Amino acid sequence: MTVKFMQNIEIIERQVGAKTFLISDELGTIHELDLISAAIWQELVEPCSISECASVLHAVFPDTALSDIQADLEPVFAELVESDMIFQI
Repeated sequence: MTVKFMQNIEIIERQVGAKTFLISDELGTIHELDLISAAIWQELVEPCSISECASVLHAVFPDTALSDIQADLEPVFAELVESDMIFQI
């Protein structure tokens, strides 16, 4: 079974110029996302697995091996789960 993730609906997203911030009022935290993390965040509006997100990014970065993209995404997802920004479904 494929593990999927989704945004925590209690997280507030704010755009300030080209920057994206995720704010948790409950936890009192603010996270700044880089461009790749912001793209991942947008994919997670709907349930998405790491491999599905990797495929989306691979379409944008076809010269990068899909396996490398997926390996790079694993710690990003882990950090977002750890900070309660996304959750596993």
